[in-house]
Amino acid sequence: LYGSLANGKRTWESVDTSMRVIWREKNPPSSSNGLTRENCPYLNLADIKNKNSMKDDNSYTVKDIIQSLRTAYATTEEWPNERTGLILYGPLANGKRKWGSVAASMRVIWREQNPVISSNGLTRVNCPYPSLDHLKAQHAMNDDYNVQNIIDSLTETHEETGEYPNINSGLILYGSLANGKRTWQSVNASMDSISREKNPVISCNGLTRVNCPYPSLASLKAFVINSLSCNQSSFKGLDNVEPR
Repeated sequence: LYGSLANGKRTWESVDTSMRVIWREKNPPSSSNGLTRENCPYLNLADIKNKNSMKDDNSYTVKDIIQSLRTAYATTEEWPNERTGLILYGPLANGKRKWGSVAASMRVIWREQNPVISSNGLTRVNCPYPSLDHLKAQHAMNDDYNVQNIIDSLTETHEETGEYPNINSGLILYGSLANGKRTWQSVNASMDSISREKNPVISCNGLTRVNCPYPSLASLKAFVINSLSCNQSSFKGLDNVEPR
């Protein structure tokens, strides 16, 4: 509607497409509506705004998505999905943004070959999740969780408070297990329950004797502390490690 591009029919989408075309193709056209790689060093419309400090009110981060998911669950006791409709809680709630549009932005950036292509501030670099469902699964945003999720919350709680939690620490406030209602006591109860099961495939909140060889929160915490003292900075894959 404004400026030299306004001609009564040109849209911002068509401008963005022209910019993407010249940078996406292996053998790009010499020109796309007058734009070339030589006279347009920007990958897309978002790139030109970012590099020229043009604040985009539609931009958000993975942290914003996680906070809105957790706030919605804490309020409604249901995890949103891309069919939930309007986002009503957390930093993403602006009166018009929908979970479907957030999910679409996540899918778009992972279809792009160029990792710095942006969609609402998200790129494959700052958003390692190809979908909303994948993000939820990785952050235990359902009733199931695994040993790695417990370790994540143990270590993040220690980073935030300076202390490791125990079964009397109450609500889990940090890390993958934080969902607004899960407690450390309930996690310990699940670990204790499966350790007493004769059948190794019996599951309690996703934990089994096969993927969780720790009989209690205290035993896993001891392993984490001991591992840190041995300068083991990564805990990935510990689901299959025998407890010490």
